[in-house]
Amino acid sequence: MIVTLQIIYRSGASGSKILQRGSFTLKGKQPWEVAYDWWTKVQREMHVDSLEQVLCDGKDITQQIEYIDIKNRRQ
Repeated sequence: MIVTLQIIYRSGASGSKILQRGSFTLKGKQPWEVAYDWWTKVQREMHVDSLEQVLCDGKDITQQIEYIDIKNRRQ
């Protein structure tokens, strides 16, 4: 199954809102898992200040991604 993900975040360098969008194959994963994996990749590659919104096929999953991010940082 293929999902379309959209991540909106605030750039740490300029403070601008940035939108990244892509289509991803789930390969046995849940959509939120794929979205979180992509979000961590974006954080490694870009200077990110904050996450604004994550959409999966138009559905807002921002809270799920933020929860997982906080949980993983505590470990």
